Amino acid sequence: MTKKRVRNGLVLGGLVVVVLLAAVIIWVYRQLTKETIKLGSSEGELVFMSDRDGDWDLYLLDKEGELHNLTAESDAHEYYPGFTFDGEQISMFSTATGDVTPARVNTDGSNFKTQSMIESIMSVLTEGNTDWDPAWDPGGDRLAWNKVLPGMPPKIDLFVSDANGENRVQITDDNALEGMHAWSPDGTELAYVSLGDNSKYNTYKINVFDKTAVRLTDHNTNDYQPFWSTDGSKILVIFSFRVAMVDGETEMSVMNADGSDLHSLGEDEVFSGDLTYSPYGGEVAYVSNETGYWHIYLMDADGSNVRQLTEGESNNLYPAWRPVPAEEVTE
Repeated sequence: MTKKRVRNGLVLGGLVVVVLLAAVIIWVYRQLTKETIKLGSSEGELVFMSDRDGDWDLYLLDKEGELHNLTAESDAHEYYPGFTFDGEQISMFSTATGDVTPARVNTDGSNFKTQSMIESIMSVLTEGNTDWDPAWDPGGDRLAWNKVLPGMPPKIDLFVSDANGENRVQITDDNALEGMHAWSPDGTELAYVSLGDNSKYNTYKINVFDKTAVRLTDHNTNDYQPFWSTDGSKILVIFSFRVAMVDGETEMSVMNADGSDLHSLGEDEVFSGDLTYSPYGGEVAYVSNETGYWHIYLMDADGSNVRQLTEGESNNLYPAWRPVPAEEVTE
């Protein structure tokens, strides 16, 4: 009798585990297959990274021209901002733990958190922010972004759609993370990083129409945030060892758009690029080191009305426009 009870108890316990596991799988699947938030064409705010206060921090420039240090509470370095589609959070890399890890902060500067890679994935699952880092093509007609997809473990691929979210196409389909993407000036290609055969993140480019991908780098350091020159002939990328990033050091290298002539950016070599189109297609942000420091510039979409946005003896890089969900846009 006792053995029978034990056996029944084990069977019941096993069934409970199976049911709970099935519930978790269903919940994760629903989180990862949520509808992508449709973005509106409202005028946005601009976020970028800057070393103006001695370490690399993320700054947000609001519509009134006021500058806000979003990571002031961290004494470490924060790099490479990317927005969630709801426009409420910014993802980044931070050295606040003494190593290079994912982190996030609210767009009002609150709730700064460093995360392990597992914690970062879990926050995506629990909060449903499976789409992030939207980037509009030249003219603001199309959108490229990262999306977390179902899998064990979940994978991250690049998608492109019309600016209103229609005609969505998955551009990459690998078992690695693809991201840190940037549009070519002619709107036909994306430069991005992906985990290569050497277990390091290397730079690739992909044609968004026929999905032909070309690997551009192959080395034993990680690549971060490639971007194109304003004429599309060259690509600049940061090569970095983790120790160098912890110390706030970044090595900028430049190559031809086909991957040839890869070399460290010379001390007097001028580079202008990272054309970042606004959600409403009216303005373009870009960066240039023509003054000896990296500064952010704005111009109208037709190339006119160029003005320097940041000034002084500081470096300012990787501008990103804050997205606004279509349902929140007010005319």
